[in-house]
Formats: sequence, C-alpha cells, structure tokens
Amino acid sequence: LVNDLAKNAQVVDKSGGAISGSSSSSAGHSDSATGQYGNKGPFEVPGDMLGTWYSADNDDDSTMTISDHAMVIDGDDLKLYHQDAQYARDNEQPSDEQVSATKDWGRTQFFHDDGGTWLNVQGWFQGAGDGTSYMVKTENIDGKPVKVLVVGEGAENWVTAVYYPTKA
Repeated sequence: LVNDLAKNAQVVDKSGGAISGSSSSSAGHSDSATGQYGNKGPFEVPGDMLGTWYSADNDDDSTMTISDHAMVIDGDDLKLYHQDAQYARDNEQPSDEQVSATKDWGRTQFFHDDGGTWLNVQGWFQGAGDGTSYMVKTENIDGKPVKVLVVGEGAENWVTAVYYPTKA
C-alpha cells in the first residue's frame, strides 16, 4: 500500500517553488529560455497570488497581473524563473549581452517571515539589494475578510504597497 501511494505522491518545495512527483503536470515544464544563462525553468507562482491586483497611493494607481510564470506590473513584463546558483556565482560581472537577454527575467525564491511565506523576486543578475517580496494576507475591510497582496522591499522587508482584488 505504501509503495502504491508513493508512486503518486508529489512534493511541493516551498523553498524553491518546484513541484516534483510522477503525477505532477508541471514536471518537465520548460520554455525556450530554459537552459540559457543559468535558467533552470519557469517558476510556478502560488495559486492565491494569481490574478489582477490594484493599488493606489497618493493618486498614483498601479495594476499588477500575476499569471502562472510571470508578472505584469504597470505594463512591464517580468518572466519568473528558477536560477542556477552556481551560474550566478560564476557570472557576477555579466556581459552586456547577458544583461540584455535577461532584462525581463526575475529569479525567484520563497522565504518565511512575518508569520507567512513570501515570494521574493530579484533581477537575474542583481548583486546588491533584496529584491521585492510578495505575500497574500487577509485584511478586514468593512467587517469582511478580503485577501490582499502585500509588497515588501529592503533588508527588513518593509511594506511598500498593498494591492487589492478590485479597484474599489
């Protein structure tokens, strides 16, 4: 019985976002960038982050759309991938060609802080800085629980924006 169950088991690795197992539909998923510039394949965004999110700060509206492997933030596309850590170490001084080819790529990872799991996104060859992190939380709005997308930045992961599921 245990052997039969193990054949269909899948492991969700929250530290790197990979899903493995014989029944996983994303196993082996790749795109034309996989294998290039240390790209280990598309990153699978958690389901609760998917969709279009809205924020407004000082009359500056912002829209973010998150799909399975990408983000569009105010019209700027960012494809999310797993990066080979050794490739990053070996290319601390990337060429202009490398930077140009990966300008719309984000390297991704998860980390745990503030009672939850954050999705951290950094530039492909980013050396300094902590990138931008995202986590879905529940906020009480007019007495009702509403899922919001919290954005954190900096060494202490300071909240810089909150996105809502509707413009209202």
